[in-house]
Amino acid sequence: MPGDQYLSYEAARDMVLRATSPAKPGEEDDTSVVFRHDPRLQWPSLQYYTREQVEAFFNDIYISGIPVCYLYAADGWPVDKWGEEMLTNVLKP
Repeated sequence: MPGDQYLSYEAARDMVLRATSPAKPGEEDDTSVVFRHDPRLQWPSLQYYTREQVEAFFNDIYISGIPVCYLYAADGWPVDKWGEEMLTNVLKP
């Protein structure tokens, strides 16, 4: 996103506190935490984009000059050949 953006210490702290819970409740080591999430994040998406919309989105990112780090895991989320080629071609190094 354009502009100088930051997250205040207080906002970051609140987000981390809300997204974690003690790993070992009641034990002396109260610094260990586990991350939790909202199970609704795993529900099927209600909105899908066409290939043209996805490509236009990544083209806009590339044209804007926003730095992007594209990580692709061999055993990660499945990406079809079109998606892999589109990402590597549009998000050129």
